[in-house]
Amino acid sequence: MERKKKSQHAPERECFSDGPEISVAVLKDSLDRQREILEAFGGMVFVCSQDRRIEFMSGRIIRRIGGDATGDYCDHLPPEWRYACTDCPAGEGGVPEKYVCGEFRDPVDNRWYTIVNNPILRADGSVSRLILIQDVTDRKTAQEALRESEERFRATFEQAAVGMVHMAPGGKWIRVNDKLCDILGYSREELFRLTVDSLIHPDDFQEYLGKMKLLLKGSVPHIYSDKRCFRKGGDIVWTHSTVSLLRDDAGAPKYFFSVIEDISRRREAEKELERALVEMDAIFAAMAEGVVIYGSTREILRMNPAARRVLGYPKDNLGKPFDERISRLRPRTPEGRLHTSETFPVARVLAGKIVRGEVVLMDRADGKEIWTSVSGAPLYLDNQVAGAVLIFTDVTRLQSLQQEREDYFQMISHDLSSPLTLIQGHAELLGIEMEKKGLNEGNPALHIHSILASARGMSVMMEDLLDLARIGKKEMILRHEPVDIAGFVDDFLKRFLVAAEGRRISSEISDGLRPVNADPERVERFFTNLLTNALKYSPAGKPITIRAEEKNGEMLISIEDRGRGIARKDLSRIFDRFYRASKSSGSAGLGLGLYITRKLVEAHGGRIWAESQPGKGSTFRFTLPLTKDNG
Repeated sequence: MERKKKSQHAPERECFSDGPEISVAVLKDSLDRQREILEAFGGMVFVCSQDRRIEFMSGRIIRRIGGDATGDYCDHLPPEWRYACTDCPAGEGGVPEKYVCGEFRDPVDNRWYTIVNNPILRADGSVSRLILIQDVTDRKTAQEALRESEERFRATFEQAAVGMVHMAPGGKWIRVNDKLCDILGYSREELFRLTVDSLIHPDDFQEYLGKMKLLLKGSVPHIYSDKRCFRKGGDIVWTHSTVSLLRDDAGAPKYFFSVIEDISRRREAEKELERALVEMDAIFAAMAEGVVIYGSTREILRMNPAARRVLGYPKDNLGKPFDERISRLRPRTPEGRLHTSETFPVARVLAGKIVRGEVVLMDRADGKEIWTSVSGAPLYLDNQVAGAVLIFTDVTRLQSLQQEREDYFQMISHDLSSPLTLIQGHAELLGIEMEKKGLNEGNPALHIHSILASARGMSVMMEDLLDLARIGKKEMILRHEPVDIAGFVDDFLKRFLVAAEGRRISSEISDGLRPVNADPERVERFFTNLLTNALKYSPAGKPITIRAEEKNGEMLISIEDRGRGIARKDLSRIFDRFYRASKSSGSAGLGLGLYITRKLVEAHGGRIWAESQPGKGSTFRFTLPLTKDNG
């Protein structure tokens, strides 16, 4: 019986002996799987018992602290990890009602971590803690960047110098900034009660709506629109808006983003500019002078109809290089010297110079030679020459008339000079014979004097006409030689005037002055013209004085009278060609004497001017160059 019992219980003992081994294996396998799960967690994991001993550490923690601390107290862990231990119930018993979660920055690697302390209730009633630590630096950085981006956007949106709007596809306002409220004159609350179509002028709304539909369809990435809007109170404000559409990940429209600018002043300026351009075009087209605007590289930017007529430019010539355009015109000086691309007025004006009334001969495309008067000035942009404006005046007809006049003057002077010389010579001979016979007093002598004075006056006018022709043709030739002014004036006065007139002309020129370098024949013309002028416009018996002095390296000669003087309005023009003072209409003359004198003085390299006080007299002054000192 006992054996049977043993045999009957033996299997049961085997069963009991195998049971614990199977349970341990299953438990071990379960723990291994849990360990694998914990190891697979992206962060660091450890388990702390109720008596604050470490029950488990993941590989990442072991590597982090440099060794396995399983079985040790949790005090050995880094102090910043105890963030989650503030509510730890270990050793106090009981089960906490919540887990502890927080963030900390590790001073070792300066990275951010989250730490979670989660209670675990064990079968024996004890409580352990599962602590999960995860690196969240990248997420933290992204969140911070997002926060800064949102703050920047909010600041940009609110503080922008232009109006900004977020609007739903249905037309409802989402967000507006202060500048838009300022442009339209409404507060935010007032603006949110209005619709877009009530703010846009009806004549502009349909065009704006059509562009918005294109944006919704995706036909264009953004739209631009100039339109009129109503301000609070009904005033019109012109706006320029740029509108884009923000879509979600699925491509559905989220909201419109608009940037709106007040362009009312710009539109007014554009309108004024447009009107000014229309006026300028009308003036430009109506001008009789040819006007050409050149760019900085000598290209023609604009040319009025008169310039096409004057220059004879065909349309296909405008786009050609400057040198080719110039070569077709063959521009040259009145003396026949050809202009190069660098001496032509355009090049000089683009170099920053101003050209006034320069005469240029050209050959037009139709073969006609034309005389032009060219004036020009540079165009500046940011203190740099950006172009040039040149005015071409056709003076061909004027030049022809001047040439005819000068030829006529020369012919008249030549044809009259011979008989005039005979009249003057015979009158002088007659005067000498009468003086020999003692008949130099009385009416016959006065008649002789009158004939001589008239003949000399006529001779001066003939010389003026001849000199005018020579100056016009640039045939004036000077024969320079040393001239002693004191001796020259004494000799001239003896030959120039009859005795009755000669008494009131005096010379106060001292001897010893350096000679001047001049043409004696032309110097005699200076004195003839100026003394004739002084005698003509000063009362009989009033003195006329000639003075000379060396001053500033040149000879300064003055002729002073005590006549009626010259009016201020005439003083600046008395040296102009054919100009006669307003009170001289009763006196004979062509108005050429002072003009010829000025041209002759300037040909010597000198200057001439007049000073006058009405009622007290006039002083004419001119300068001549001194001879070089060879000592």
